[in-house]
Amino acid sequence: MNLPLPDRRRWLCQAARLAGTVAGALWLPRNALGAPRWHSNPFALGVASGSPTHNAVVLWTRLLQPEGDGLSRMGTQTIAVRWELAHDEGFTRIVQSGQSLATPALGHSVHVEVEGLASDRWYHYRFMVGDAVSATGRTRTFP
Repeated sequence: MNLPLPDRRRWLCQAARLAGTVAGALWLPRNALGAPRWHSNPFALGVASGSPTHNAVVLWTRLLQPEGDGLSRMGTQTIAVRWELAHDEGFTRIVQSGQSLATPALGHSVHVEVEGLASDRWYHYRFMVGDAVSATGRTRTFP
């Protein structure tokens, strides 16, 4: 049995809206839908870098949430943390970027090994989770 023409149009419009909604949700990063909201800066311990070679460095941070008179644990949730490495402090010339997981097994710390860098060069880096952005760190590769 054929549907009347107006019902077909309505069904096609609804299907198109649903397809657009699904495509939009798939386009978002995985952590965007479940990104935690922070009551304070989760990067309270700051950022660090180390283990430089002529073409690589290791970037580090740890997520914490202050609570009352001490620091609380982040619970059992694994949190996706984005990072960026740039030539300039304003992050207009990004060299590399990516995402790493802060797991409870590692105390919600993040260690990123960035390779393929130019030797004897200064770089700026930062971490982001949800709407929180870490302080900007500065690192250098060996000659």
